[in-house]
Amino acid sequence: MTAREKKLLAIVGVMGLLGVVYAGYEMILKPIQRNRAEMTKLEDELSDKQRVLDKMVLDQKRLPIAKRRSLPADVDVAKREYEAALGYLLRSNGVPPGYTIVPKDAGDLRSIPDIAPKRPAYQRIGYDVRMQKVDLPTVTKVLKAYYDLNLLHQITVLDIKRVEKEGSSGGFARKGGDRADLEVTLHTEAIILDGAEQRRTLLPVPIAFAAAGGIGGYQAVLHLPEAGRGIKTQQFPSVLASGAREYLAMQARDVFHGPLPPPPPRPPEPPEPVQPFRAPPEDIAPYIRLNAITTSSTGVKEAVAWDTATNHYYEINVRDEETPSPEFQFIKKYRLGEKWKNLEYNSWKPVSKAEPFVIGEEGTATQRKFVFLGYHEDGLVLKELISETKEEPKDAKAPEPKKGAKAPAPNKFDRFLTPKLTNEQMAQVSAIGGFAMTKPTVVEKYHVWRLGTTLASLDDKKAMTEAEAKKLLAKGPAKEPAAAELAPMPRTSN
Repeated sequence: MTAREKKLLAIVGVMGLLGVVYAGYEMILKPIQRNRAEMTKLEDELSDKQRVLDKMVLDQKRLPIAKRRSLPADVDVAKREYEAALGYLLRSNGVPPGYTIVPKDAGDLRSIPDIAPKRPAYQRIGYDVRMQKVDLPTVTKVLKAYYDLNLLHQITVLDIKRVEKEGSSGGFARKGGDRADLEVTLHTEAIILDGAEQRRTLLPVPIAFAAAGGIGGYQAVLHLPEAGRGIKTQQFPSVLASGAREYLAMQARDVFHGPLPPPPPRPPEPPEPVQPFRAPPEDIAPYIRLNAITTSSTGVKEAVAWDTATNHYYEINVRDEETPSPEFQFIKKYRLGEKWKNLEYNSWKPVSKAEPFVIGEEGTATQRKFVFLGYHEDGLVLKELISETKEEPKDAKAPEPKKGAKAPAPNKFDRFLTPKLTNEQMAQVSAIGGFAMTKPTVVEKYHVWRLGTTLASLDDKKAMTEAEAKKLLAKGPAKEPAAAELAPMPRTSN
């Protein structure tokens, strides 16, 4: 084969290969690409239609709420009640008289979509509202109340301008004084949805009215537009900014008159009154001394204590001490000239039923309550009652006696040593709160007040236990009475 034939054969081979590649592209690759493009287009169309369908489903759920927020289906009722609501909104937010509310065409009806042939989706009604001689806080309150009104309406035009008063200098930055020189014009539009509720009130009447006033009251509000004009409901969904916003703060940066002047300085606070010095109450226990213990010819045993600080006397008398039922008497008195005056006088009572007596004076730190138990040699055996409060666990139980232990034998002096709670104390003991109960407790301390010693000697260091007090009482008084000591002459009044 010659060289020319070889070249022709190579050219024919290349051309044949190119033909095969072209045929494969046109018959295989190109149809595949076209099918993929059509598939992508169909998927996009399907996604768009799915989004439209999802929106329609969502809107279908919101439609009943939107119909309730719509103006009433009757156009005449809707216009009358909407105009009345606008007037109430202006008056309730401080707009001065002189405002106007004028009906105005709500715009081109051709922009309203149809849901069926010659059946628009909604109707629009419009009003022009004009306010004069108002300030910025009033305008802010009106706008907030407008958007809080639970209706399908909106402001499409809002114009606010200053109107200079006669004789005004016309300065921009008005620091204070009267700022009610604004003129506001706004255009509001409200819609009546197709299929809106047939009601006579502007806003739907909540079912709660039936619970408050019964079905009769609910029907009265439902059919009386005047009664339903004061209905206020929460905006849904919210039109204003979410969260807690204080729109009246706009007044601090008034764009029409400049910022507000700084608040006047607070007047200085008056100085705190100086509390007068009050000395702590005085303890007069060192001035109260047991001066004498005597026995009269009638068998009455008498102990006399003298308070040299106040010139008061305390008598502790016991008669029939040796009998099973001795009697007790307590007297507090003072001497005025040649006469004795009683400050406290208790009649004779059995010792077991005698009430506690107090040695001390009001206004001082000395107010000590005692129960007389008996005489012992040259002194008195006394039980001091000190009121305290403490908390005890609610589930606290008394300790169980040991096995085989015998109950203690009754003591004839137990009638002196067992305190009885008053009705008030019993009521407090029964009061239970939380996991513990708080009850008043009476701490008992036992003392021997020796002849010639003061009340201050009866302290905690020298106090006895109950067993020791019983032991002293069991011995009984001394066979020979203690030598009487005459009390010093009391001070007499002039």
